[in-house]
Parts: sequence; C-alpha cells; structure tokens
Amino acid sequence: MLLTVAGAGSAQEQGKALWEEYDKLIDKRSAITALGPDLFGDNVDLYTGNLSFSATDVSVPGNNALPVAVGRRYGIDNHSVGHPGVDGYDLAFADWDLDVPKISGVFATTWHDQRCSGAAQPPAVQVSDKYFQPNDYWQGHNASLPGGGEMLIGSASTTRPANGGPWRWTTDGQTWFSCLATIKNGSGEGFLATTADGTRYWFDWMAQHAETPLRDKNNSGLTIYLPRRRNVLYATRVEDRFGNWVTYTYTNAYNARTRLTAINASDGRAITLGYNGDGHIASINDGSRTWRYEYAYVGSGQLKSTLTAVVLPDDSRWAIDFVDFSEAGFGYHKSREPGDFYRSCFDPGDAVNATPIVGSITHPAGATGVFTMSVLRHGRSNVPALCGGYSLPDNNPNDDVAYYPINWDAYTLSRKQVSGPGLGTDAWTYAYFSDISWFYPPSGGGLPVCQDSNGCQAPGCTDDNCAGNAVTTVAAPDGSWTRYTFGNSYRYNEGKLLKTQKGTGTTPLQTERIQYELAQSGQPYPTPIGISPQARGNAFTSEYLRPQKRRETVREGSRYINEVEQFDQFARPLRVRRRSFATGGFHVDPPAAAPALTAPASSTTGTYGLSWTSVGEATRYPLEMRVGAGSWSTVQDSSATTWSASGQGSGSYAYRVRACNEAGCSAYSATKTTQVTLPPASPPVVTAPASDNNGAYTVSWTSVAETTEYRLDQRKDGGSWSQVHLGPATSKAVSGLGDGTYDYRVRACNTAGCTGYSATDTTVVTHPPASTPVVTAPASDGDGAYTVTWTSVTSTTQYRLDQRKDGGSWSQVHLGPATSKAVSGLSNGSYDYRVRACNVGGCSAYSAIDTTVVLLPPAGTPTVTAPSSDNNGAFTVSWTSVSTAADYRLEQRKDSGSWSQIYSGTATSKAVSGLANGTYDYRVRACNSGGCGSYSSTDSTVVLLPPASAPTVTAPSSDNNGAYTVTWTGVSTANEYRLEQRKDGGSWSQIHAGTGTSKAVSGLTNGSYGYRARACNASGCSGYSAIKTTVVTHPPGSAPTLYAPSSANTNQDFTVSWTAVSTATSYELQHDASTGSWTVIYSGTGTYKVENYRFEREHTYRVRACNAGGCGLFSTIKAVYVIDTGGGNCGGGPCPEPLGIDPVSSQLLQTPPSEGEGQ
Repeated sequence: MLLTVAGAGSAQEQGKALWEEYDKLIDKRSAITALGPDLFGDNVDLYTGNLSFSATDVSVPGNNALPVAVGRRYGIDNHSVGHPGVDGYDLAFADWDLDVPKISGVFATTWHDQRCSGAAQPPAVQVSDKYFQPNDYWQGHNASLPGGGEMLIGSASTTRPANGGPWRWTTDGQTWFSCLATIKNGSGEGFLATTADGTRYWFDWMAQHAETPLRDKNNSGLTIYLPRRRNVLYATRVEDRFGNWVTYTYTNAYNARTRLTAINASDGRAITLGYNGDGHIASINDGSRTWRYEYAYVGSGQLKSTLTAVVLPDDSRWAIDFVDFSEAGFGYHKSREPGDFYRSCFDPGDAVNATPIVGSITHPAGATGVFTMSVLRHGRSNVPALCGGYSLPDNNPNDDVAYYPINWDAYTLSRKQVSGPGLGTDAWTYAYFSDISWFYPPSGGGLPVCQDSNGCQAPGCTDDNCAGNAVTTVAAPDGSWTRYTFGNSYRYNEGKLLKTQKGTGTTPLQTERIQYELAQSGQPYPTPIGISPQARGNAFTSEYLRPQKRRETVREGSRYINEVEQFDQFARPLRVRRRSFATGGFHVDPPAAAPALTAPASSTTGTYGLSWTSVGEATRYPLEMRVGAGSWSTVQDSSATTWSASGQGSGSYAYRVRACNEAGCSAYSATKTTQVTLPPASPPVVTAPASDNNGAYTVSWTSVAETTEYRLDQRKDGGSWSQVHLGPATSKAVSGLGDGTYDYRVRACNTAGCTGYSATDTTVVTHPPASTPVVTAPASDGDGAYTVTWTSVTSTTQYRLDQRKDGGSWSQVHLGPATSKAVSGLSNGSYDYRVRACNVGGCSAYSAIDTTVVLLPPAGTPTVTAPSSDNNGAFTVSWTSVSTAADYRLEQRKDSGSWSQIYSGTATSKAVSGLANGTYDYRVRACNSGGCGSYSSTDSTVVLLPPASAPTVTAPSSDNNGAYTVTWTGVSTANEYRLEQRKDGGSWSQIHAGTGTSKAVSGLTNGSYGYRARACNASGCSGYSAIKTTVVTHPPGSAPTLYAPSSANTNQDFTVSWTAVSTATSYELQHDASTGSWTVIYSGTGTYKVENYRFEREHTYRVRACNAGGCGLFSTIKAVYVIDTGGGNCGGGPCPEPLGIDPVSSQLLQTPPSEGEGQ
C-alpha cells in the first residue's frame, strides 16, 4: 500500500478532500428517466440531475430468460482538478464500464478477505499521524444485478430464502447474499446472491480499478494522501431456478483491471471478447457477428483513452465524444490568507473550474445528442448538523466535514439537445431547486457535535409540515414544462417523488400526487429490512421500503385515485382501492396562500372566538389546536372562517389553520396562542419532609391549574405565620433553620384570586449533635468481654458504636442512648472502636479511634500426667503444650486438701520431691497475658513411703515351756510386720508376716531365741528393730532318783541323796514329818542332804530337779524312820527338831545340819 505525505508547498493538490465526495454518499437512482428521444441510452436522475448512459451492444437470445449479453455504462463524475491518475480510464471500455453482474466498493486499497462474513466495514487506515475512517473513504457495497442496489446487513425480522445461507446481506430489491468460502483468483471470500425470482449469482472473480485518492492534513499541517482502489467482484456463474446457467470467464489477476474473455450459456449461446494493447475491449463476437470498439488518447501526455466509436457488424457506428466528461474536474476556492474562512461544515465553498462541460453521442442513423452538464448545488433538509473536525474554543471551519452531507456540488444535466436528418434541433433545459436546512443535535448544547452515546442520526422532522422538497423543472422544445417535486427531508421522505405537474405557460394541465407509507414502525413488513454499514449517506432510502400508498392524478376535468389499503410482509399491495370522479375543470391546485389567523392573546373565562381570512379556491379550513407542548389535533374542518372555544381550562392554546381543496392544502398560517387563565379551583397539597437534620430542605406542593403564583407560609413551634415564598414555582428551598417544629401551608393564586390554604404539613428540624464523643476502651483484654465507654454529647438520642477487627471493615455494634457497651465473645485480635452521637437529625463525625487488643487465655487445656504411685516422694509431673500459651501453672493438693501452685513457667514438666505419704492431686492450666485457660483434668499420685521407724519388739527374757508370745509396737503407715527369729545366734528366719503386732511361738526347745521385727507397706520396709532375746529353758524332764535310808537313829546323821538330772540347775528337796504337808527343806545345786533328827518319827522325802524353767516331777517318796535311841528328854513327848542351816541353800533350818550333809 502506498501511503504518501506531501510538503506543505505542493503546487497542486491532486486528491479529493473529504467534503468533495458528499455527492457519492447520496443515492442517484431516485427517478431515472430519459426525456425526449431515448436514442442515446441517456438516463437522468431528476432528483440530483446526475446523467449516465447505458447501452447493450450485444445480446444473444436463447431458450431461457437468462441474458447472454455485453453492456456498457458511463457515469459523469468530478475527477478532481489536477489528478494525474487514470481513474475513470482503466475500465473495460476505457472510460465506459463493463455492464455485467458485479459487486463493487472503494477501498484503501484492497478489500479485506472476510468481506462477507467478517466486519461489515473495512478497517481504519493510518497515514502519518492521522487515521482515515472507513466512512471517509468508502461508500458501502453496491450490487449491480436485477434486484440490486446498496447492500445492507439484513434485519433479523426480514424474511430470508428458505434454502441455503446463512443469509447475511440483502438489498431493497429482496436479493439476499450468503458467503462463498473463497474467490477463484485471489484470497478471501466471495458472495452467493439469490434474487426474488430464485436466480443465483456466484460473485467470485476479483478485479481492481483506479480511484481518486483522498487528501487531508496531518497534525503538522502537511498534506497527506490515502490511495484507493475500486474493488469489483464479478459473477462467474448465473443460474435460474430451473437449472439454466450462464458462465463468465475472466483472465485478469485479482489486483488488475477487468478482463472478461467469454460468456457461455447452458443452451449453447456464447460470446467472446478481444482486447487491444491498452487492455480495453477491442471486439465482441457472438459466433457470427463482430462488434468493434475504437478509442482515442486524451489528456496531458496522451496517457488516457476514451471510447470514441462502437462499430456494429454492418459497419454502421455509434460516434461518441465524451472527452469533456472524462476530463471533467472542478475544485474549491482556498484562500491563502491566515484566518480566512472559505468553507464550513454547512457550505462546501466556492467552486472553481466549474464551467459547463459538453458531450455528444451520434446514433448510427445520424441523430446526435448533445448534453450539457453544469456544476450546481444540491442539498437536503432537516439534516443533523454533526461536524467532524469541529473544535473549541476557536474552531477553524475550513477543515470541518459534515458527517451527514447537507449540501454538495455536482455535475448536473442542464441541457439536452437532439438534432439530425429530418429532426431539426430540439432542446430540453433543466432547472433545479433544493430546500437546504439542518439542526443541531439535542445533545450538542447548541453546537454541531454529538454527545449522545446512542448517536445523533435520529431525524428532526417526520411530518409533511416540516419536510423540505427538491424541485426539478424540465422545459421541452414545444414550450411545455414538467415539474418534479421530490421529498428531500433527511430520513423521512428523502428521494421520493411526491408530485409531477405538466403544463404550459403558468397553467398546469395535469397533476399527479403520490403519497408513501413513511411510518418507521408498526408495519406488516420489516422496518427496517436491513442496516447499511455506511452510516453517513442516505442509506435510509434502502433500509426502509416506504411503499407507495396513494396516487392521485388530476387530468382533463377528472380525478383518478389509486389507494393501497393493505400491504403484505414484502410491502406488496394486498388490497387496492381505485376510484375516479369529475372535478369540474381541467385542474385545481391547492390554495396558494395560507389564511391569516386571529385569536385573543388571553382569556380569563375559557370562552373566546377565533377567525381567519378566506382564501381563494379554498373549500375548507382545517383548524388545529395544540395544548401546551402537546401534539396538534384538528378541532374544526369546515368551510367556516370562525370557531368558538368554550370550557377551556387554564393553559396555553396554540392554533394554526390552512386552506384546502380537493387538490390539497396550503401551508399553515402563522401560529397564534391564547393563554387561558382561570381562577385556581382548589388549594395545592403541600409536602414537607417529616424531619430534617440541617435546617435546609425543600417544601413542595402540587401545581394547580390556572395558578400564576403560590404563597407559602411558615411558622415555628406553633407561633405566628409568616410568608416565605411568593412566585410561580411549586417548591421552596428553606435553609438556616434551627431546631424546632415548622408548619407549612400554601395557597394557589392568579390575577383572579387565591384558593384557601392547604392542609398543614410539618417538619421537625433536629440538627445532628455538634460535637463528637470521646471513646474509651481498655488497651488490652484477656477474655473477649469488656466494656467500651464514651462521653455523652448534648442533644444526642442515640450513639452508634462501630467496631472493626484487625483493620478490617467497620460494623455497628451498638445503637442506643447508653454511653457504654459491654462486648463479649471476642476472639483474639486488635479491636478498634469509634463512636458518633446521633439524633433524628443525623450524626456527628466519628470520634478518634481507641483500640483494645484481645488476647484470650489459651483455648485448649493441657493434659497432665503424673505417676499413679510413688515410694520415695520424688517424681516428675508433665503436661501437653497448648497453642497461644505463654506459661503453665501447676497446682498440687494433698489428700483432697487445698490446692497450692507449685510451678509457673514455660516448661511442660515439673520434678517434685520430698513428699510425705499421701494422695497428691495435680492440675495444670495454660496461661498468657490474657489470662489462663481452664484447669486440666486431675491426675493423682499416691505417695507411700516405707515406714519411717522400726517397731519395738517385746519378748520374755526367758521361758520354761517353749511357748510364749512376742509382741511389738505398731508403726504408722505399716500394713505388714515381718518378725524374724534366730536360735542361739544362728541364722535369722522370718516366722511372721502380717498385720498383727504379736506372734505366739511354741514348741521351742531349750535355747536362746533372738527376735527382731520391721514394719512394711507397699513401698518397702523400715529398718529392723532392736533384737529381743528369750531364753527357753524347759523344766527338767525327769525326776531325780531319791536315796535315803529307811531308818536312822536319833542323834544320828543320815544322808538323803538323789541323782543328778540333765538340765537341772537346782534341786528342791521336800520333807514331810508325818504332818501331811510338804516343806522344802533344801533347794540348791547339791545332790544330797544330811539329816539328823533327835526325835523318833517317820520322815518322808521327795525331790525334784529345777532350773530356770521350773521344776520337774517329784521323785519317788522315800521314808526314813528315825528311831529314838534315848538321847534326850522332851517332857515325856517327842522333842522338836533342832534348828540348823542348810549348807547348800543357806536356808534357815529347824535344826542345824549335822556333819556330813550337802555335797
């Protein structure tokens, strides 16, 4: 792509400015016709004056309706002054285009590949620092085929073909287009078209032709150019619904000019085309005949060709001289003086080089047509004034571009002349007039800009009363004239032929009026049928069908009316009404002048009269009324020239009238307005807010008809009323009010008086508290429950306390009159508090923030572990750790007594020692700065020390039977005593283990028995007690053998003796002197006793062995009979025994021992 920038001092500006293409945005097919002899293929668009030519040189008839033909078409355009290119000269016939089915558009420079399914518009193109938008350089897609025209994006509601598709594009001729995946000579998509009669066209062969570049300036003021090319997609195949087909063969590259070489049909018809060295068609052959084409070089350098002749097979020829047309170009005056405004958005400026141009064509029969084109200005009415390039504060209008073209200059047919053998010279002249008007977009604030996000394309006029016209008058050689009136109102009746009149002099002889269905909604057919991607032009004329609904013809004293009463979904007539009747004359025009209306300026009763002047040729006067800003409505339509109003309420009543007859109506009269003012009928309803917090609010009231002013009264706290408002407004803003109760009443007034007062409405003004409370919260807390307090503030009815955690979002935690709030259940975190004082009037500012850091005691409880038992009073208590704990506190109690803390620290164990006997319970809790958690479950250790002291053993020191009891003292904490015994210093043996404190022993033999004991419990035993000894000595086990003489003499010693007995330590000798009682007479270790008695008597003896254990059995008694031998005199009786000492026992005896006793 060649994108160029030229210096500011270029001698010639060779491209077109944006505003020089306004005419290409306007459809040129509103009323195509040929006036006078149609020998030359000339067609004039009577709406715009655009002239074109078309001719079908070769057409081969066949067995079906599909044409096998070659045509050519010529259009007259402004080629721009000084443009050195060959736009308009590189066509198939040089400056004539090939007229075969095609789709075309102007691009910069190549049509994008997704031309069917992709973006409907081509992209914006950057040149230097400026973007050319598609709406600047591209005029949309145009389809040249039966049922063709501008291509639209079909509306969803528009009926599509039943088969094929998807159908995206359409035309107002009901031709639909779907997409072909590729074209045959390049990249990108093609189009498949289906017309209303079912004929299909395959557009898939691309060609390109020259197009004038666009010219603009960049931000540095340098002239820049946008190259452009006309891209054309040609049909390579046409097929009707019966299967008949025609094919077109092309051989050009996609970016080269068209080169059609052959046309063939299914029924055998064929055409071939030949080309000259310049690439123009030189000949066409239909198999038996040949048409030849001749060209001449024109222009500077002879680089361009123009078609000069078409030579028919019989060598007759068409002679063509369109050199002026093909070289035509005009520009605009451009002042070189700084600050000189020479054009604007609303005025293209003064055209230069705008002299008329002339072209001629001569028929093979000799007739010559001469066509004169003049540069004339055309325009539209009621166009939104939207100016691109408009800037503030100091707009330069020279670079403004009308987004929607308002007016433009174009080559326009001004004269046609026909002459030739036998014809003379006849000429037709053409005169043109256009209403040109515009309006500023409502969103533009009085400027030609759009600030509406929905765009500003909406029409400003959709009514015949405001719509403008374009009029073309054609004067014929015979002095008659034909006048064509077109609608030219933007997006309303634009391009529609509204009236045709024919006449001579000043008298119309025939009038034809046409009305259209212009409503843009509510129709049986789609409105719109589609949307044009090119929004700037007059695509509206294609988007909306606007079918003809009434045609009225007045001719030769009769009126003929053809009226459509119903349309179908394709805007085709379903029901038509035709009628005719005599008019009593040849022609009646609508009244030329509007009546002059008279109405009173004001009324206080609602009853008044209107009148208007009569108008010639008027048969009736429709009088219309509009109340306020409402719509116009007809209140009388009769021949009368007066009307009486009655019962009108207060308001503004506008009136207009027009004069009418059967031919139509005049323009409306000037509008007259009557202001009706009646006394107000009822008081307004006053509304004031029930409460207010700043002493500034608005009191409003309902409007009352016929009111010119309202009187508002106010009083405070039941005091006196005072007027605070007098005027037409229905509201009053009051301010600066202090606290209090304010009552309001209002009445409606006008010049006729006032109503009574309205009911009272009341506003209670309460200002928010003036100062802010001071909030106080504890700096820290350990249980998530504490009280936040704040100072009281005057006039406060409630306080609003907000809380947030860890810098998060605020939430309200208190609303009420109290000045404190107890919070609870809070988890760990930093809690901010702020408070404000409120009343019905509002709230003060927030207080400064105060913060409480909540650190709850650890939530978990440790698990304490202690040994179940201990025997030395020293062991370790441990516990599990708890999250968030900073320290642990261990408590101990003994035997269910009081708890006492024995540890506080970070460790999770504690060694205890020195404990006495008892049951020790332990519990622990986790603590931090917030406090302590719950106590753990209790774990217990039973301390049982071995008994501390030994028992005291008690045993008899001696024993004589080997059976005795050993006892010992009880010892605290002992539950068992262990008694040991040894004999004669031998080994110890345990003879007792039990709870008792004594042990009965028996069966012991003689010996020395030692005893020791110790106290025991589950923890062990005490030391041994001191040893206690019992000597067991059994009494001798046998009796001694006693020896004594059987007799002895008095005064004679005798010995009583006995045998020794083992284990005896002593012997006990008993004596019985025949008294019956025994007396111990000896106890000692000896084994004999010497006896001596002086008196005769029988003495008996017995002895037993003794030891520490006692005495054994007595011996056998021995008797000794002492015989008195006369040794004494005891008075006639026996003498007593003499006293003596036992030598063994040292016992006092009755008688002293005699010699020989003892051992």
